[in-house]
Amino acid sequence: MVSYKALITELYSQYRLIEDNFDYASFEKKIGLDYDNIDKKNFIKELLGQNYVYNFVDTVFFSFPKLWSDFNIEDWTDIVNNTIRPEVRPYVDNHGCFYDLSFLNKYLNINLFALLEDNEQNKALIAKMLAFTEIFIINEVELEYFEDGTITITDILEETSKRLQIKKELISENRTYHAFEDYLKNWF
Repeated sequence: MVSYKALITELYSQYRLIEDNFDYASFEKKIGLDYDNIDKKNFIKELLGQNYVYNFVDTVFFSFPKLWSDFNIEDWTDIVNNTIRPEVRPYVDNHGCFYDLSFLNKYLNINLFALLEDNEQNKALIAKMLAFTEIFIINEVELEYFEDGTITITDILEETSKRLQIKKELISENRTYHAFEDYLKNWF
């Protein structure tokens, strides 16, 4: 089995070499992950458990959709509730450790709050998320990436979103910054 930490470190090294002139599809072809030797859930948990910059984690998700595109709602629930995330300080540390939560709400239109178990660990997680609410809503730059073709996996995102929305309570209604922030504050 592959050392996920070493693989992620190598991905990050490659990402740093090309981050200013980036193309998701080229990154996937250049790296060529061996999906047969990766436990995808554990790989993602390891990725989120590190303190990488948000843009790097975003790059991994968008460059390698085979890591997550076949997950069911139980897989995402496991990731959301069982990832050991690093301690982060608002406005100081990187916040890539929240990417799964952001990705679910922002791109798959999944109500991540329906997946979170009501426990002290997740209450602390929600409290931390209040400092980073801007990462949970699609911004203008990200919309441009969809429109100009920078993000080329829209069909995978749409298909995955529809497949995961098996119950009405799983569909996110928190599509604006203020709606999401209000929902966070009231989740307790």
